[in-house]
Amino acid sequence: MNFNSKSFVNELTILVIAISIFSLSIKAQTPGTLDNTFGTDGKVITSLGTGSDIIQAIALQPDGKIVGAGYTRVGSNDDIAVVRYNADGTLDNTFGTGGIVVTPVGVDVYDKAYAVAIQQDGKIVVGGASQLPNVNFDWVILRYESSGVLDNSFGTGGIVITNFSSRPEYIYSILIQPDGKIVAAGNSDDDLDNGLDFTLIRLNTDGSFDNTFGSSGIVVTDFGTFGSTIRNIKLLGDNSIIAVGSVSINGNADYAIAKYNSSGVLDNSFGFSGIVSTPIGTGDDFAYSLSIQNDGKLILAGYTKVGSVNNFSLARYDPNGTLDNTFDTDGKVITSIGTGSANCYAVSYIHDFGIVAVGYAKNGANEDFTLAKYDMNGSLDNSFGTNGIVFTDFAAGIDFGYAMDVQPDGKIVVAGFATTSDLDLALARYFGKPLQLPSAPILVSPANGAVISSSSVLFIWEKSQPIVSKYLIEIDTTNQFNTPLVSTEVNDTTYLFTQLQPGKNYWWRVKAFNPAGWGDYSEVRTFSTTVSGIDDKMLAPTEFSLHQNYPNPFNPSTKIIFTLQSSGNAVLKIYDSLGEEIATLFDGYAEAGRYNEVEFKADNFVSGIYIARLQSVENVKTIKMLLLK
Repeated sequence: MNFNSKSFVNELTILVIAISIFSLSIKAQTPGTLDNTFGTDGKVITSLGTGSDIIQAIALQPDGKIVGAGYTRVGSNDDIAVVRYNADGTLDNTFGTGGIVVTPVGVDVYDKAYAVAIQQDGKIVVGGASQLPNVNFDWVILRYESSGVLDNSFGTGGIVITNFSSRPEYIYSILIQPDGKIVAAGNSDDDLDNGLDFTLIRLNTDGSFDNTFGSSGIVVTDFGTFGSTIRNIKLLGDNSIIAVGSVSINGNADYAIAKYNSSGVLDNSFGFSGIVSTPIGTGDDFAYSLSIQNDGKLILAGYTKVGSVNNFSLARYDPNGTLDNTFDTDGKVITSIGTGSANCYAVSYIHDFGIVAVGYAKNGANEDFTLAKYDMNGSLDNSFGTNGIVFTDFAAGIDFGYAMDVQPDGKIVVAGFATTSDLDLALARYFGKPLQLPSAPILVSPANGAVISSSSVLFIWEKSQPIVSKYLIEIDTTNQFNTPLVSTEVNDTTYLFTQLQPGKNYWWRVKAFNPAGWGDYSEVRTFSTTVSGIDDKMLAPTEFSLHQNYPNPFNPSTKIIFTLQSSGNAVLKIYDSLGEEIATLFDGYAEAGRYNEVEFKADNFVSGIYIARLQSVENVKTIKMLLLK
């Protein structure tokens, strides 16, 4: 045996380098570490001018772009600022001017945005407050086209201003209902007592008040105290609304929750006549954010004053409003972070990962972006950062984190401001829940054991999760797939094959791909073709058929394929469970021998059973579909 020591050393060196690179890659993607593919070393700083620039809220678009809303100092005034970033942290030049839109609502006033939401059509809704000359702040809602110009079909020139009283009033949260209506929440004063009240409004899609909500579109809840403010709202599956914030009781602020049904009436099955107030500590407690678990439990987060400093605080409630004693031991957690005060402004429950709270804390001489990760029992997750805490320093001054959102790939985006020569917009992106391999696709058609009498077949499967970018379909005449007859990548969940041979058995399977890699194959299905009857005239479907929609259940959209036996007019309509027609997907001439595919977009509909009905001159067929949100 000949032993080449030099060759061995070279191979060993290569192996060590490969292992080191792999180890660094794994370490770089450890939850809580900055994502270096975003901005510069995971951080972005944007100066809008010579004054202070602050992001108060962010929202993620389906295409991965990040929209931030806040305000910028222009001269001696503040104007509403909206910015849009590409997924890599660069400004999106297709939005406004170089990715930036600055909107003065009035002249010589202070305008600030505290909330932002993205409509299904890509329009951007921003909420906040505007101080008209010599008066207090009033509610203001703006809607922008996806390009950044104000949407003139909304309110007056894209803006709605609402005044409740002679006192300062603010919008702090906005959501878009499935039907496109806009719910905004914050505080208002009726001038009848000494305090602000929980306040919500609901607008129609054109900016007019929705008279089916509360009193002429307005809901005000007086806790009977010296003041209460909504900081965050969320929509439940039945279109009920959870509002959280703080309420002043006996001189101290406490966490506060209210639950409303879809018409704006307090839900008496929740808490005490629809409301809950909770002292977290012995000092002031301010809830700023809400996240809802898959089981319906509510996670509130904010900060609690302990002695002379503030601490992160969280509370978890059962769906009926009672504290969940499996969270810590009493449903409440207070966390001291850093060397001074620590204020939490955002929280997110991430399935199979935990709870992430975001804000800022004093870390040495200055405040920094701060993330804290908790296990589901309320204890800090010591595998995240240092003992469950991550600090991010942007510059030599103070850096405040105000807003957070979680991408489909599990990465966590935090936004606020950083101090350079003045205050500038600041964002950071962190690795969060590791992206999972995509699930194995669920095959839809053809059915296992099907017999096909044509030379073409449409393969259909359901969409895999999460964030699948492509699929691999394999078709073979054996179940081993050693040298598949077809092995091709597709971007959709269908594939049409037109070269079936008579008297053959076929097997097929599909797998999905995302940035984490290829997932498992689906089940293997088989079908056969008839011994005779396949010829050039049989290259297309010849039967009247309404295929089952896919995926099913679905959210928010699903596809339906139909074929006709004879060319002619056909109508495909959708009905709700009460038999009311809600959509027409196809109404016109269709040729026989073709697969016709349509899409049902259910963004504006609630969960439930829907009926698809196909009618031609000769036949009628219906299928049931299930929308789950």
